[in-house]
Amino acid sequence: MKNVKKIMSVVFLASALSYTSAVSAHTAEGVLGKSTSKLSATDVWKVDCGPLAKKLFLQVTDTAPKNASSLVSVMGVKGDSASVLITDINEGDAKPSAGINFKPTIGRDIYTVIVTKSQSTNTGSQGYLVTMHCLDANNRHTVEGEEPYRVQNQ
Repeated sequence: MKNVKKIMSVVFLASALSYTSAVSAHTAEGVLGKSTSKLSATDVWKVDCGPLAKKLFLQVTDTAPKNASSLVSVMGVKGDSASVLITDINEGDAKPSAGINFKPTIGRDIYTVIVTKSQSTNTGSQGYLVTMHCLDANNRHTVEGEEPYRVQNQ
């Protein structure tokens, strides 16, 4: 019985680790703005979802460093379609913004993800974590494509 419990523990742990790996493959973190500036800033990411993806789930969380007078937002673009802008409106609560499923009308397998920091009344940069999940028509995570990569860092 002890061996069965050990084996089950190892199987459970391996499953959990592999699940975490799959999820983290579509998250990215960054810092927007400069510590000496009040200006807005924008990072641009590309994520290749592969041909099976029909939509992209997006969500953003503000992280350290924190700037209480600025908000972090995210939106997706593909082809001639753009998602609504989603904002993490609760600074410092460690909870992400609402999530959206962005389903473009046409376009290639590559999505553009834009993360912005609003202009603030305080100087300082703003950290963020953006979640990007490539989903098929049945809301299943697709395994094709590549990890997100940043093409603009401000």
